[in-house]
Amino acid sequence: MTEEFLTLEEAARILRVALRTLRVWAQTGRIPALKAGRQWRIPREKFEQWVNEQIERAAQQGAQRTEKRKRKPATRAEAKKVPKAKKPPKDGGNDVGSKAD
Repeated sequence: MTEEFLTLEEAARILRVALRTLRVWAQTGRIPALKAGRQWRIPREKFEQWVNEQIERAAQQGAQRTEKRKRKPATRAEAKKVPKAKKPPKDGGNDVGSKAD
């Protein structure tokens, strides 16, 4: 069975990142890549596995951020908020009707 490989150009197009970025990732070992002579190749199966791991990691980090926001204590202004009392009516609170002459 022969293994399929992606070029850096193909992988960059799939990931929608600059070719230069992907080359740096390959050189630093951030993405699974092999250098054959002067050219980088990425095994398709390992690439797909790496992408899925990145998606899972991003989802976990997003969930952690959301959880932190939920536990965030109230600000001082929110803690001091007290419902406003209703103002008395301008007529002095006389509900009976109009004033007698």
